Amino acid sequence: MLILIALQAAMRTLRKYREAGNSWESVGRLALIGLCCGFLLPVVFQPSSGASGPPAAMRTQCKNNLKQIGLALHNYHDVNSMFPIAVQPKFDRSWRVTVLPFLDQAPLYERYNHDATWEHPDNAPLAGVVVQTLDCPARPFRLDDHDRFLSAYSAVTGPGTAFGDREYVKINAFTDGLANTLMVAETCGKPIVWTRPKDVSTATDEPEINAPGDALHESNGVMSSYHFGGAQVLLGDGSVRFIGEQLEPELLRQLMTRDGNSHGEPRTPDFF
Repeated sequence: MLILIALQAAMRTLRKYREAGNSWESVGRLALIGLCCGFLLPVVFQPSSGASGPPAAMRTQCKNNLKQIGLALHNYHDVNSMFPIAVQPKFDRSWRVTVLPFLDQAPLYERYNHDATWEHPDNAPLAGVVVQTLDCPARPFRLDDHDRFLSAYSAVTGPGTAFGDREYVKINAFTDGLANTLMVAETCGKPIVWTRPKDVSTATDEPEINAPGDALHESNGVMSSYHFGGAQVLLGDGSVRFIGEQLEPELLRQLMTRDGNSHGEPRTPDFF
C-alpha cells in the first residue's frame, strides 16, 4: 500500500514536472519520491538472511518438507498401526517430537526427555534447535524473542479431523478418503515453538487462509504462509497441494474433516 501511494505521488509530480517546463523544483520532488520508494522496497520485498532463492524455489522446498512429514507420518502408521496422536497425554509431547526418528532425527529424539514436559530444563534447550524439515524458507523469521525455533507447520486438530481430538486415528477412519482430508498445513502466522504441544484447531481457528491477525506476522486463520496467494497443505495420502486464499470457508471445513460424508456432508469438489 505504501508503495502504491508513493507511485501515485510520483505520477502527480511528473505531471507537474511537465507543466512546469522542466523546472528544477519539480525534478527535485520527483527524485525525492523515487528515493523514498527505494527505501520502501527493501522493507517490503527483501528476504531475510534465512531465506534465499527465488519464490518458486522456496515454495518447492516447502513442498518437499511437507512431503517428508507425510512420509514420516505414514511410516509411523506402518510401525504402530495408527497415526501419532497430536499431543501425547502423559507429558503433553508434541507429534513433531514423536516423528523425529522418521525424519532422520533419531539423535535429537534421544536427547529429548520423554518423561518431562517440553519446558522442563532437560528439554528447553532443544526448543532452539532448527529442524530444517519443519522450516519454510520463505519465512522472514524462524526464531522467537527467546531464540526458540518456530515450526512452519501444524497438525489440523479438532473433532473429526485427521489428528482427532487427542485421539489415535487409523487409516480406515478416513471415510472421506485420504486424498480429501487435510493432515498438516502451513501455519507461519502462528508463533508455535516446534517442541510445544500446540497446533491449529477447527474449534478455535478461523476457517480462512492468510487471515489478518492480532499482531504483525500473525494470523487468526487455520492456515497461513508467505507464499503469494495461499498456503500449502499435506493431505492424508501423502500428497501436497497449494490452496488459494479465495477458498470458501465451508469447503475448507469439509477438507479438514475425515468423516464428513458419513454424516451427510457433501463430497468436496475437486478444486486442486
